[in-house]
Amino acid sequence: MKKIDLKLVIEYLLCLFVFLLPLQTRYIFDLGESARRVGEYGVKSLYGLEILWAIIVILAIIELFYRLKIEGRPRFVWRRFIEKENLIITASLFLVLWSLASIIWSGDKLLALEHAGFLIQGIVIFFLILSGFAERKKISLAIVISAAAQGFLAWLQFLSQTVVGNKWLGIAAQSGKQLGVSVVEFADERWLRAYGSLPHPNILAGFLAVGFLFLLGLAHEYYAGEKRSIRYSLGIYLGAAAILGGLVFSFSRAAWLAVAGAIILYVVILFFNRKKLDLKINWRAAIQFLVFCSVLCAFLSGVFWGPISTRLFPNSRLEVKSIDERINYYEQGLSVIRGHRFLGTGIGNYTRALYDLIPEKMPSYFYQPVHNIYLLIWAELGIVGLVLFLLLIGLLVYKFISFKLAGEHWNLIYGLAMAVLLIIGFFDHWLWSMYFGTMLFWLIVSLTIYFKAVR
Repeated sequence: MKKIDLKLVIEYLLCLFVFLLPLQTRYIFDLGESARRVGEYGVKSLYGLEILWAIIVILAIIELFYRLKIEGRPRFVWRRFIEKENLIITASLFLVLWSLASIIWSGDKLLALEHAGFLIQGIVIFFLILSGFAERKKISLAIVISAAAQGFLAWLQFLSQTVVGNKWLGIAAQSGKQLGVSVVEFADERWLRAYGSLPHPNILAGFLAVGFLFLLGLAHEYYAGEKRSIRYSLGIYLGAAAILGGLVFSFSRAAWLAVAGAIILYVVILFFNRKKLDLKINWRAAIQFLVFCSVLCAFLSGVFWGPISTRLFPNSRLEVKSIDERINYYEQGLSVIRGHRFLGTGIGNYTRALYDLIPEKMPSYFYQPVHNIYLLIWAELGIVGLVLFLLLIGLLVYKFISFKLAGEHWNLIYGLAMAVLLIIGFFDHWLWSMYFGTMLFWLIVSLTIYFKAVR
């Protein structure tokens, strides 16, 4: 009987976890006082992916103990954890410890425990990938395939102007005629923005932005090689069409800005450093691919210029209202920070603190996290939590710019993907406030710092 390679099983399960990450299937076990007050951000639930996460962790522990017993040491890269340059590990652990400590002064301790659990799960995924349990190119491929599937779903949703609900996939039914649904108003019409399987179009857009950058990496590697396959080429172009179409139909301005800047920066860096980096580049294939992407975006923009122009030039009633609401969220966030600037409200407890702060009680959908992860972290974890998070980001940036790319274009791709998320973080909260965002953030962190650096 053939022996099972447990490490390979873990790698496949990690890739499956990444592929399924956009699914929001969950079991809601508490719709208590917090949920009645602040709606979604007070709900306690168990995501289906958390079960898969637990299985992966159990198998990883078994594998590590087996290696310790047989070989006397694990065969993974544990030395990375104690290298002086990896202060990122220390900052991450202190961020977790401070988040756990914040449960003590949280108004809703069970809610704080749930969100601290999200953070712990994200950092465990970070450790597993950094330790060599999965090749980063396989993780990247899983993200691309998942993003392409989400993009295809976005095409269907926008063209049909309907999101078909499915409780097993965690998708809520949506229609442009419903109040509270994300739409673009143009010419007395309500255009439904694409959701994919995610809770909001902006979240879909952030994931697709990362997916498209990873697709660029795959395309670069493929066209720089000697082997050609019509099937692979077709897959790259279809994937680009699905992802870019989904990005357009999400109508997310922040994601548009971030991904456009990242692509331009990617091309410029490769062009001006091609000899220094010793990267093989098939410029003919690269230009063809970029022309295809540009023509597709131009075509979709021309066909749907009406709703797109509304997002680019926000003068309509709904767009003005959206901007006013964002400004209001910032004002509310600063008010919460002033009352909890040192210790914070406790992780996951921002909306509860906001509810207590405003004397006039509003409907539950009124209470939203501030649309900025940096302010949200400050509000929930106080100045200590913010400093730890900014230290982590500073160390990531320093580590990335302190090393040469060593002929590996993937290092540039991962760095740009991290930059895209950090830019989006200035305009939204889901990278900190939601399970999906927390997992995606730490996943990209692990890919960003896990490379062979050359001094």
